[in-house]
Amino acid sequence: MTVFPAPSFNKRWSFIFAKHLKKSPAQVASDIKSAFPGSELIDSVEAAGPYLNFKFKPAVLAQH
Repeated sequence: MTVFPAPSFNKRWSFIFAKHLKKSPAQVASDIKSAFPGSELIDSVEAAGPYLNFKFKPAVLAQH
């Protein structure tokens, strides 16, 4: 059986909100990560500089 890494989803939210919040995109990404609640779908959220990486739980994806 082949095991694939969990798919990830990244979006430029921090860039979108940075201008309106008058903060750096990296700070916005860090703030979003810190405020992100737990989720049945999301395994983890990582702030990588100004980017957010959302990693979905493989078991949830396998069901759909």
